[in-house]
Amino acid sequence: MQLWRKCKKGAACLRAVPLGIHGQAAQMKDYYKILGVDRQARTEEIKKAYRRLARQYHPDVIKGDKQKEGHMYEIQEAYACLQNEERR
Repeated sequence: MQLWRKCKKGAACLRAVPLGIHGQAAQMKDYYKILGVDRQARTEEIKKAYRRLARQYHPDVIKGDKQKEGHMYEIQEAYACLQNEERR
């Protein structure tokens, strides 16, 4: 199974793009950007931003909007990672 593929620029390009499980290019998510906080934000600021966004994008509030529901899952994933200072 190939985990890397050459970039589209051709043979002169030495950069490789990491592939995910299904052969798609893996993308790193910026959890700070998702929550709308600065990288030096304290835990309390991260928690406050998470709660604000959770109220805004909660499935009971958005009533079946699948795109916003998907954004809620990203918010939860970001908070799960950033709430623990060791995982940051």
